[in-house]
Amino acid sequence: MQYEIEETFFQIRKNTTLAKLMEAYSANMNKKLSTLRFLFDGNRIKKIDTPDSLDMEDGDLIDVMIQQISG
Repeated sequence: MQYEIEETFFQIRKNTTLAKLMEAYSANMNKKLSTLRFLFDGNRIKKIDTPDSLDMEDGDLIDVMIQQISG
């Protein structure tokens, strides 16, 4: 298994949906949004979530995983 760790920083308002962050990240990484999974505290983030709805604080991390299809 191969892991790649890279940090990207975003600033968004607490009431902005995380869909905007997810779209910006996928464009920045040149990946299709449908292939990425965004997690906060081990739970999958939905596009309608906001930092406020997830009780996020400044400096919190979102993990991003690339969906792997084995075959």
